[in-house]
Amino acid sequence: MKLLGFMIIALSLGMGVHLIASPLVNGDFEDGLNGWTKLEVGATMFASTTNFLTTNGGPSSNSAFLVPNADATGGDKLGLVQDVVLQAGILNIAVNAVAHGANGFQSTQGGLFSIILDGVILSNTSFGDVPLDSFKFVTPAVNSLAVTAGVHTIGFQMTNFGTNSRFVDNFVISGSATEVTVVPEPNSLALLFLGFALIITQYKKKQ
Repeated sequence: MKLLGFMIIALSLGMGVHLIASPLVNGDFEDGLNGWTKLEVGATMFASTTNFLTTNGGPSSNSAFLVPNADATGGDKLGLVQDVVLQAGILNIAVNAVAHGANGFQSTQGGLFSIILDGVILSNTSFGDVPLDSFKFVTPAVNSLAVTAGVHTIGFQMTNFGTNSRFVDNFVISGSATEVTVVPEPNSLALLFLGFALIITQYKKKQ
């Protein structure tokens, strides 16, 4: 019994684990564009961070600042993506975005903001009419999407550019696909089996 107690304590203290998670990096852009990769198709963009109003509630300390030089017909695409590790389960995605009719610019077609996963568009949100020198706020979202386990490329893109300034903030993922799972490391499992073997051996010696 003393040996059994010792083994339980040793295993409890020595049990190593590693985590399976889905860490979306820097979704609030507090660390510049760290963790994100530019998506540029047919056009180039200026992408950095700035202190700008991205929700109706107040300014954000840092948000993605995108100024496209793109074809307004929709052939060009600009955005940001990153790879995340997901478990099999349900995925929810939410983000804040703004189109700015800056510098005397206005548009009746503010363009589309698209949430993308593995190169597939999950949702399209239109900015609609963007009046002269004003802002148009949208809150694109995808809910209850079933995903498989593995590495996925997630992010957003913008097309049909009608304004020359876009701002993005608070890109958030949630749901069971993003939950952390604790998995024993192989050396911990080996230690566990060794402990059981020793316990059985000591038991047989006493018989």
